[in-house]
Amino acid sequence: MLKFLRKYNLIIMVIGGSLLMVVFLLQPILTRLSPDPGKRKAATIGSTVITRAELADASRDVNILERFLPFLIFNLRLENDSDHYLLLLHEAEQSGFVGEAGDGASWLPELAAEQARIQAARTLRQQGIPDQYLDQFLNSPAQIQQIALQAVEILPQLNNHRINTAGGYGVPVERLDQALANARGITRLRAEYNTAIRLSDRQAISEASKDMNSAVADIITLGADLYKDDIPEPTEAQLQAHFDEFAAEIPGSGDMGFGYRQPPSIKLAWLTLDPAPIGAALELDPVEVRKRYAQDRDRYPGEFADEKLAIETEMRRAQVENLMVEADQIIRREVLASTRRLPKDDEGYAVLPDDWGQLRPRWSIIAAAVAEQLEESAGVQIPRPEVQSLSADWLSASEISQIMPIGRAGIRMGAQTVPVYNLPAIVRENKTGVESPLKVQVGIPMIETPGFEPGGRRFYFTILDARPESPPDSLDDVREQVLADVREKLAYERLLAEQDRLVELAQTDGLVAIEAHFATNTGEPKLDDEGNEIPLGENFGPKVDHMVQLRRSDIRSLVRPRLIDGRLQQADVREAIIEAAAERLDPTAPIGSSPQAESIVAASDPSARLLVIARLKAFRPMTVEDFRPRSASLARTVSMNLLVAAIEEDDINPFSYAAIRERLNYVKVKRDDDYDFDDSADDSAEDEPADAPAEG
Repeated sequence: MLKFLRKYNLIIMVIGGSLLMVVFLLQPILTRLSPDPGKRKAATIGSTVITRAELADASRDVNILERFLPFLIFNLRLENDSDHYLLLLHEAEQSGFVGEAGDGASWLPELAAEQARIQAARTLRQQGIPDQYLDQFLNSPAQIQQIALQAVEILPQLNNHRINTAGGYGVPVERLDQALANARGITRLRAEYNTAIRLSDRQAISEASKDMNSAVADIITLGADLYKDDIPEPTEAQLQAHFDEFAAEIPGSGDMGFGYRQPPSIKLAWLTLDPAPIGAALELDPVEVRKRYAQDRDRYPGEFADEKLAIETEMRRAQVENLMVEADQIIRREVLASTRRLPKDDEGYAVLPDDWGQLRPRWSIIAAAVAEQLEESAGVQIPRPEVQSLSADWLSASEISQIMPIGRAGIRMGAQTVPVYNLPAIVRENKTGVESPLKVQVGIPMIETPGFEPGGRRFYFTILDARPESPPDSLDDVREQVLADVREKLAYERLLAEQDRLVELAQTDGLVAIEAHFATNTGEPKLDDEGNEIPLGENFGPKVDHMVQLRRSDIRSLVRPRLIDGRLQQADVREAIIEAAAERLDPTAPIGSSPQAESIVAASDPSARLLVIARLKAFRPMTVEDFRPRSASLARTVSMNLLVAAIEEDDINPFSYAAIRERLNYVKVKRDDDYDFDDSADDSAEDEPADAPAEG
């Protein structure tokens, strides 16, 4: 063989070199002929083909915008990040609202102003200002000026952040600017829709008067709690009858808000991989510590005794990270040993055998395997990872959020983080309709998407069972809530039964008589040792609020800077009092001139369990002078109210993901059916919709 090679080495070299040259020359041609994955068809909007590259661009836009200014994504109200964004952008482009990259860059001053306003609102909340008064404070001249000055300071910082964000994603600044232009176009689309309603003068005045008309009255607010102590203990029959009536109702619905329908819930088990006990179990080699000090003097320039703690901390941290990675691999390996052979359905979920309840991986066994295998491979004896199983309790999202530490943990999916407490809403078996990139099902451990919390702990979950939104199984499941509600209902009925008597009392003796009736500091005065009367103390009963101005959307005192009873901010009684004032009072008459007996009215709100008795003082209708300077803003407000009412009546948000997907006939193709986009190809046979959520 060696003689052959020596004899024909020149010929072999010529042939080999020729073959290499041919391959070199053919490589660009072969590259061009190979299919581009980005051109594969991913979805259709009507007859328009959407490629994988276009979906990837939409996903990158969302990620860039979320990194640059998180409130932008919040303002876009995306329900299914990349898909929803793509559809909104499509409509905005079709409507001519999307500009070029320069349009996005020119939006920065407005974004800086909005960022300054958000920071101002956060500061006001920290100062204790209630949310319902934030707009009033933010729109004050002094606050507007302060926000403007703050925006000027923020703008250069925002511009630097824009450049850094683009660099962090490895894209030109113009690419980020175009993403901003896209978001601005979507914002314009929503704004144009919100102002699409056109009002006639008469309609604008009529609708605005409902918001601007006001009444001035003295009021006293009475709650059902005034009679709770007088209510006898409800019988079992009363509790059962109340439960049967409201078991299927959603809490907060109906006139009185009673409802016991349970939200989606799950039973949960999890393994906690905690770096703290792993680090505590490590024993560092003193020789290695000294070696690290000698090898990295630039990092540790001080004396060894001074730098020893820092060196040990860094070495321990690095070893813990490696052990956490190895433990994660052990967990995956142990779980996949049971799950990798399970068949998948068309949506990508595992098809479980009937006896999966006995065959599924158990976290207690896996925890033991983690401790044993780490000891074998790394020679480290760590405590067995903690395992918890709440198999006896149904857990709703709110209940999971209260379980520490998993209640504050999140599950990362790219740039998106899904709170762990959202698991009841996204597990497949609960059929809530909430779309999520996570494929979560009962019985399959979540090893690809563990939960994380700020302390570094990881949580590997298994949903043991799931229960969709449904009525409680029995009265015993919600007995305490039913008992409290029946008592409150009976107390409210007692309050309403007293309404006529209380109104008569106010007509004859005024509202102060009602205040005295419910006063808590009544009784015979007591004497001290010297014979002096001891004050009875403060009255904690309901009190009369004098000179209160009521509008449909607001209520405030005209005589003292005191917040009115907070329950009245939500109670549906203001309109009834304003309408009564419009019927009974002459708007031109002096304030408080109407006879007391004719100006007492009562209004009740079953949902708040309140009875408000008012002594009408004046009715102030909206005047032309009130309307003219605010006609534009009032018209916008009225248009928005009418739009919201129409959306609530139809129960459809035109820009929700479900509505826009249906309107644009958006269809995603299955991954296995992807093919290269060709204008001449007949796509009809391959546009098979995928019911599964979009892949991240």
